[in-house]
Amino acid sequence: MIGWAVKPAVKRCANLINKLGPNTFISEARTALVLGCTLLELGNLRIWHRIDLGLKVRIDKPNMHYEANGLNYHYRFQNTLNSFQVTRPLQAILAHNISDIIGNDTGRVDCTVICEQLAQRQPWAQWTSAKPQHGLQVRPMNPTSLTYALRDSGIKPSGFPRGLTLDDLAPLLDRYPRVPELDPTKYTREVYHLPVGSEHGPHNPVRYRLGDIADYLADPWPILIDRVGESNRETIYCLRSPDWKDGLVKIGMSGISKGYTHRMIDYRASEKFPGDPIVHWAIEVPTRIVLEKRLHNLYLPRQRDSVGAGKAGGEMFWGSPKLYSPERMLRDAVTILEETGSKHTVLDVDPITYKV
Repeated sequence: MIGWAVKPAVKRCANLINKLGPNTFISEARTALVLGCTLLELGNLRIWHRIDLGLKVRIDKPNMHYEANGLNYHYRFQNTLNSFQVTRPLQAILAHNISDIIGNDTGRVDCTVICEQLAQRQPWAQWTSAKPQHGLQVRPMNPTSLTYALRDSGIKPSGFPRGLTLDDLAPLLDRYPRVPELDPTKYTREVYHLPVGSEHGPHNPVRYRLGDIADYLADPWPILIDRVGESNRETIYCLRSPDWKDGLVKIGMSGISKGYTHRMIDYRASEKFPGDPIVHWAIEVPTRIVLEKRLHNLYLPRQRDSVGAGKAGGEMFWGSPKLYSPERMLRDAVTILEETGSKHTVLDVDPITYKV
């Protein structure tokens, strides 16, 4: 399912994180370059993230499905010119801010003085004209816009020069004794990246966070879930040939125990495998875990360039006495299974008959 080289993508992503940081958002085109895929493949991955793909094992209907295991993405949103939405909670925030500005002053405070202080706070520093259809530029709130923002709240600046008192603000302050929370995506001119599902999403460019890309590349393989009822199982094995040097091993996958036994006998009796296979270990696991691909991804730095190092499908890995020993690989496999709460069986392998 992964149509691009994973290992180079891991390196490219790590270099960008070192340069820009994990919380940096990058464009869709740059994400495709990091992964080493096309924009079409990246778009398909977004669809994969949101829907279920059925795998037709039988002709009548799918009996295996992929869990949502795609790359998280966001929509880039920025309100650069349009006026902010004036709601009652926003008016309450404005009343609290004006109350802070007035302080202990028992008299009427000029709206010009109030707006000078509001210009140092958000979102009033990025306000716009009372009539945005006139095309005026974004600017701090002024006495005219202040009147416009409070027009439906029952508060109206009065006197000459126009001003406000604490008594004028009392109705809103009594209704909202605490300052309401402000939605930053609606009341700021800054860039915000909204998670999938936002109401603003479909109309704005797609962005990816470098930290999300790194997390995805750590385990990009799909997870299969069984919707028939009975859990499908497969056998993951680690073996080598006496002709292979430098601890080279193969991590492969076969069907149930019977299929695994036939695979080993086939390796021994045909020219598909150099010499008699020496099986280090075999473990029966649920199909949905996709344990083989998880192990492949875990040992990417040791992958041999048999089908292209770092690519899906590469089953050959350079071993070592300790860090990448077959025993260590088995422990890693069991750890993955225990962390996912998966029932598994480490098989006793007969090196002569390959029966389990």
